[in-house]
Formats: sequence, C-alpha cells, structure tokens
Amino acid sequence: MKKKMNIKILAVVTLLMLSACKDNKTAENQATPKIETGIEKDTKETFKTIEMDVVNSLNATISSKNLKTEEEIMHAYKPKNLETEGHYTYTISKNDIGNGSQDIILIEDNLLDDSLLAIKTIMKVEKENSTLKVVSIKENYKCRQNRGHQEWSAELCN
Repeated sequence: MKKKMNIKILAVVTLLMLSACKDNKTAENQATPKIETGIEKDTKETFKTIEMDVVNSLNATISSKNLKTEEEIMHAYKPKNLETEGHYTYTISKNDIGNGSQDIILIEDNLLDDSLLAIKTIMKVEKENSTLKVVSIKENYKCRQNRGHQEWSAELCN
C-alpha cells in the first residue's frame, strides 16, 4: 500500500515539475477553475476561497503595521498557536510563481482539535510599488482518523 502511495506521490511531483517547465503563456491560459460555492480545484485538492473582505482587511493591516516580509504577513493573518500541546507544527514555505508573485504556504499540523488534524493556507502575494499585497487566500483541511477525509480537501471534518 505504501509503495503505491509513494509511486502516486512521485508521479504528481514529476507532473508538477514538468508543468513548471512549460511556456508561461500556456500556464496563463490554463487558469485554475473555480466552483461557484467558493471552492477551488487545484491538482486533485479542493480549496475554500477566503472572502475578499478578509483579504482587503489583511492588506490594510500590512499597510498600517508596515509589514515587510511574507512571514510577517502570514503571522498577521494566522498567528502561531502558542497554547497547543503535543506535536503541533507551524510551517511556512514559499513558491515563486513568476512576475513578482509568490504563494506563501502555511501548514498547521497536529492541531489541538478532536476532528481537524491539519489546515493548509495558501496566500498569493504580489509586490506592488515595492510593497507586498495579498491577492487571494485559500485553505483546505485534513481530518483525524474516523472524522472525515484523510486527504487535503475543502470539506469540513465531522
């Protein structure tokens, strides 16, 4: 079973690497489809799209607090939970998507919740006049065993 999963993961990583090598015009023409319910499809994962009011409020915070780094922006949106016990992790990574834009990815794992195991937040950030601006935010979830789906999904856990 693990061997099949490893092969699937390797295949997905290979496809992502190959697609990153394609001409940018091809990538621009293949925009990620959005479902009207606020859930966005992205390589077999579904995402909940965060409302623009929240994004606009975060951009106002960036301006008023003069936040300069992607990490500061993510911490302003979703601060690390300092009251957790156990093996809680808070991991931020970046993915340069070109034209001065980046995806900032936060994975909070081993949450102190009886049904929710992890949350992934992806924030698209652009540089505008040497200032960082959040363009969009999306998130998805992993559930604990017997509490819902075990893969990343926009569906909430039971």
